[in-house]
Amino acid sequence: MGVASAAFKTTGLVQGQIDFTLFDRDRNGEAQELASRVKRIDDQIADLRRGIEEDLRASLLNLDSTNEQVAVAREGQELAQRELEMAQDRFQQGTANNVEVITAQDELARAEENYILAVSSHVDAKFALARAMGDTEKNILEFMGNP
Repeated sequence: MGVASAAFKTTGLVQGQIDFTLFDRDRNGEAQELASRVKRIDDQIADLRRGIEEDLRASLLNLDSTNEQVAVAREGQELAQRELEMAQDRFQQGTANNVEVITAQDELARAEENYILAVSSHVDAKFALARAMGDTEKNILEFMGNP
């Protein structure tokens, strides 16, 4: 026969665990490292914001400047056209020679070239502003007047 299980005395087990840190310097160092990382990232974000603001300001100033260049070039073109008309009138009346007409034509060609360059610079400034604002495709359509 064997021993019955009722013959055994029951035993119990109680366990516990206590944790305490003797040296907390390591955690303090980790906290300082994390704080410096957060500060570095905040500084990088601030630098990016300043860079974006600077790009926007520069783009707006460039757009205003090229706007004025287009207006001045247009006025120069109109003036050169009037000078050519007057030179042609004087030539037809016999009070001027052909050199004056050719010079006026050359001035008109230069004024038209200046106008084309000014318009080209103005379009470039619009692209730069659209790029600085982000979402370039949407903004460029708005700046160029396309639907």
